[in-house]
Amino acid sequence: MAVVTLVAAAQGAFGGVPDSISLADVTVTGEYDLVYHMRHERVPNPATGRMESIQFPDSVMSIPSDRFDTWEPARQRRRAQSTGFEDTGWAFSSSSRVLTYNYPSVDADGNTVILSSALCAQRGGSTAKSKLIIGCHVTITSNKECPTEYNKSASILAFKSDVGMLYYHAKYGDEVVILPDYEGYGVTADRAHPYLYQELTARQVVDAVRYGKALYDAMADDDEWMRFTGDWHSVSIGYSQGGSVSLATHRFIEENNLDGELRFAGSVCGDGPYDPVAHLQYYMNDNGTSYDGSNTTSHTRGKIAMPVVLPLILKGMCDRNPYMKQHTIGNYLSTMFLDTGIIDWLNAKSKEASEQYTTSDVNDALEKMRKNGFSNNGRTYSASAVQQMLVDKIDGNVVGDTRYMFTTACYNYFNTASNFTSVPTTRGTMQDLHRALASNSMVHGWTPRHKVAFFHSTYDTVVPYENLRSFISNHKDLVYYGDTRSGISGVSRTSDPSAADVYIIDNQCTDDHVDAGTKFYFSAFGTSIENQLEAWILGQ
Repeated sequence: MAVVTLVAAAQGAFGGVPDSISLADVTVTGEYDLVYHMRHERVPNPATGRMESIQFPDSVMSIPSDRFDTWEPARQRRRAQSTGFEDTGWAFSSSSRVLTYNYPSVDADGNTVILSSALCAQRGGSTAKSKLIIGCHVTITSNKECPTEYNKSASILAFKSDVGMLYYHAKYGDEVVILPDYEGYGVTADRAHPYLYQELTARQVVDAVRYGKALYDAMADDDEWMRFTGDWHSVSIGYSQGGSVSLATHRFIEENNLDGELRFAGSVCGDGPYDPVAHLQYYMNDNGTSYDGSNTTSHTRGKIAMPVVLPLILKGMCDRNPYMKQHTIGNYLSTMFLDTGIIDWLNAKSKEASEQYTTSDVNDALEKMRKNGFSNNGRTYSASAVQQMLVDKIDGNVVGDTRYMFTTACYNYFNTASNFTSVPTTRGTMQDLHRALASNSMVHGWTPRHKVAFFHSTYDTVVPYENLRSFISNHKDLVYYGDTRSGISGVSRTSDPSAADVYIIDNQCTDDHVDAGTKFYFSAFGTSIENQLEAWILGQ
């Protein structure tokens, strides 16, 4: 009951959305086209074992819109360029156009802030738009990874990234995609990113969608963009941090009665941190057997893969969460961990692209320190000392030990089970962090009115399956559908997908977090998991 009361009290701070918006407040900042390369191959179909000829996209190229009309006649001249692909594979007919725009929203203090977003749709053609995709991107640590910077990363872009796959929705012709940058990226790269501040991010995403939809409608009135049908619907979609933002957006839309305006159908959520407290407790307590003892994971008690997650969470909380503003990150993370320079790497997102750190760059820098030791701030740490904190590298990820990443006080608090029987009602350094984490739970104090579809790998050690189990255990009044490996006992189940409130797929992946994300978004054969779940949301 304490959790429900606290979360309910925390919600609503960013409500009070305006009844109407003005396009005079929107500024279009860029425009370019995406053209997809289609690969033709004969490969064995895993379902039948037979060789089949298939065509599938494997990369994407951006073209400035003022050059697009001359792109096809010039295509033959590009044959000599070393793109690594046959020129015939670049399909002119499968292009889509991206607009970037700035729009007003609110920050953690309720002040107006100008944020950035992207909008992607097929231009021309004869297909009316029946779907609005609300794209929620994954955790990033560099500005060059955000949606509005997508076309600047390389001439041949990261097609299988989550941003690339969300943009690819526009290729279907009947879908418009709106993909906001979270605060702290894009036009606000100089600001702190409020990581896992769920209601704030959801409010900002919803503002991006309202302004983006109005912008698209205005363009469709005057240009060759196709209008929305009379029965269009919106769906929020995301993986990892984007999965939790998708669910938070779902909640915000319902609690602010915007589901009618946005014709909201539901959310698709992949491997998201929906319950930050349960998530952290998994790191402290799980020994690889939490969900299915016959299928153990690589996780060991007290360890954390992708150590950058901890400073992202704590920095976001200290920068923006009302419970945390009197505290500093040094109250929670050890001197040795902070001396790696990891906070400077996160702050480098506002610098030139070559100086920014992606999550892979952070991982590589930590691995170098694990092997060689390092010196910083007048202190020197030997390789053996660092290896107590950064204990291993598994599946490409450095694995950290929370005993040495946290301060002693923080480790002891989160390693004491009795502290988690309820949310604390008193203030204190650790109690405030506990309260801040609990206030951003998506599993308490709310019952969805629209459909929710979940994908989660039970082998995920970065964003553990405990997040989905927590949602299920706190929503036993809903009706569930799905052939799952574990986790939905004690709830009402149906064999009729149309009768379900929640659709779960958790038995189609044995990969850890990053590879599971690729499986969520991409399939060379048939329909991706994400597309299957979207179709269920829309009743297709």
